[in-house]
Amino acid sequence: MRGEWKTIVGDLDTDVWQQVAQHTKNPLDISPNTRVAILKNRYFLGVAQEQLNNYPAAASAYQSALKAVQNVSNEVATASEYRVWAERILGRICLLHTQQGDPSTLNQVNLALSAFRSWSRFWDQTSPTRSAPTTSTLQAQFDVSRKGVWSRYYNLLSSVLASRLVYSSSSSTLVTMPDENMTPEDLARVRLQQRSEIKRVETTYETLLLQDTRFPKASQANDEVERWAQQAVDNWRIFCGPRWREVDLGDGGKTAVGRNMLDVSHVNLT
Repeated sequence: MRGEWKTIVGDLDTDVWQQVAQHTKNPLDISPNTRVAILKNRYFLGVAQEQLNNYPAAASAYQSALKAVQNVSNEVATASEYRVWAERILGRICLLHTQQGDPSTLNQVNLALSAFRSWSRFWDQTSPTRSAPTTSTLQAQFDVSRKGVWSRYYNLLSSVLASRLVYSSSSSTLVTMPDENMTPEDLARVRLQQRSEIKRVETTYETLLLQDTRFPKASQANDEVERWAQQAVDNWRIFCGPRWREVDLGDGGKTAVGRNMLDVSHVNLT
């Protein structure tokens, strides 16, 4: 099987976007079918590289597909097959960034957060059609779980929170180490953004988790629900702890955070 994956790499390892782009003056003019073909090419090249444990090459293959995902026309953005393959590409990028657990360096954290935010923007754009894509046997084997991606997104944001990193206004550095010279007003601004992102991701993950969960009998347990609830509790303790101020949390302050925690606890106990 390893030889077959090498053959796939050999067959697909060309810059197809560059080949197509040189024949058009405006990338927006590239048709939906051509974009889908590019996405499929990059997707299976990336999967093949992953199977060969060549993760940097896999990441490069997926990243090169982003040219076919970004700056699309309305005709392309509403094409169902385009959305399916774009979602797969973005999902695999996110999974690659977190396959060994939470990123261990600040640069890795920033790269991972950038990938998850791209996933989130795409999700928002395609929210009216979130039904599961149809797949062949091979595609299904290497497909991404939407719930799994949102779970890792939530884990990453929780890790950033626990590490006391702060959000940055820079487009290239999304989170950074705390700056003692940061004014209280600036700190409140970035913390409001951080709290808002965690709450939004938590809500999305919760919705997908509960849709996909059959609650156990009294003598059983659901490990995934329990992990999610425990992570939410850990975040609540930080938000309501001494390092975060009422002004950092937006409307309702720590009282609102507490009410949200009660809702999570109720779901976990139901």
